[in-house]
Amino acid sequence: ALQTFQYFPGIQIFLVCNEAGELLTYYNRSNSDIALAHNTAMTFHRAIQGSSRQMDIGRFHKSELECPFGNIHIMNSEGVVYILFTTAEIKRDQIRKAIQEFIVKVSNMRLNLIRRQLEHG
Repeated sequence: ALQTFQYFPGIQIFLVCNEAGELLTYYNRSNSDIALAHNTAMTFHRAIQGSSRQMDIGRFHKSELECPFGNIHIMNSEGVVYILFTTAEIKRDQIRKAIQEFIVKVSNMRLNLIRRQLEHG
C-alpha cells in the first residue's frame, strides 16, 4: 500500500507508527535520516496529543506543520499514526485526499484480514 505514494510528487518521507510511537514501516524518497525524522515527528505528535488533552478537546486526529524545509502532515486513525514529510510546494488538498484514501485502504486490508481469521478460526 505504501506504493501509493511512490510517484506522488512532493513526498519526501512517509512514516507509519503505532500509537506508542514505534516505527512500523516507512518510505524514504529523499534518503534522509529516518531516525531523526521519526523522532522529530513523534515529538510533535506527543506535544499535540498532550495539548489536545489539556484543552479537553478530545483525541488528536490530524495536524499540518509548516516548517522551513517543507511540511509535516500527521494523521492518527485506528491506533496508527501516519506521518508525511513533504516539500512546501505540495498541494495540501491533494495530500489530504491521498492520505485519507491510503487510510481507507489500510483499514479495508485490516478488516479483510480479520474476516479471514474468523472464517478459518
